[in-house]
This record gives sequence, structure tokens and C-alpha cells, in this order.
Amino acid sequence: MNFKDKLRARSEALRMLSLHYKVVLGAVRLNSGNTLAHEQRKFDVCWELARQGHEFVTEAVFESGKRADVLDVTGLRVIEVLSSETEEECIEKVRAYPEMFEVLMVRANVPWNAGDIL
Repeated sequence: MNFKDKLRARSEALRMLSLHYKVVLGAVRLNSGNTLAHEQRKFDVCWELARQGHEFVTEAVFESGKRADVLDVTGLRVIEVLSSETEEECIEKVRAYPEMFEVLMVRANVPWNAGDIL
């Protein structure tokens, strides 16, 4: 993806967020309502995205009001970390996400494999 394409994808992705959401690119926002394992896996995901040169937003709130764990702005992907929620619950949740995003699910309570998000 060239620089111009990256800018276009970034702009398109950020337009999908709620106007009330303060966008901070590249920062890992913590949510004390999640388990420690969940937050650590969210950090693992963000670390790998940063290593790949991707911009990301955490705890991203869409216009629908639904909150995504990690929005990969460069790759137009949402990455959901599963710890206490089931895959079925996550699938139901992501139905309210903008359709332009690919959704990936990673588990918090299994060994980390960066290949899960490549």
C-alpha cells in the first residue's frame, strides 16, 4: 500500500468513528472493566501493528455506539480480544460495526502468536 492509499484508508476509517470520540492514534487506552489478560493481549496486538507500521486506535467508538478493542486504521480491520465473551457474542456485537472493516478475533487466554493478526 503506497502512502496515498494509506492516507485514504486512514481518512475513511476515522470517518466511521463517533463524533464524540476523541481519536488518539497509536495510544493504548485501558479499560478497567476488562480483565488484565484482555488488556495485555490488546497491548500485544497494538505492539505488532506498530511494528508493521500501521496506525491504530483502541477502544474505538463507532457511530452505532459500539466499541471495538482495536481499530487498525491502516489495514481497515477491527481486532477484538476475547476473554470472557464468546465468539458468538462477539459476532453479534460486530454486526453493528461499519461493513468496511474486516473483523479478526484473538483470544486473551492463549499464548500470543503475532501471526494471528497478519
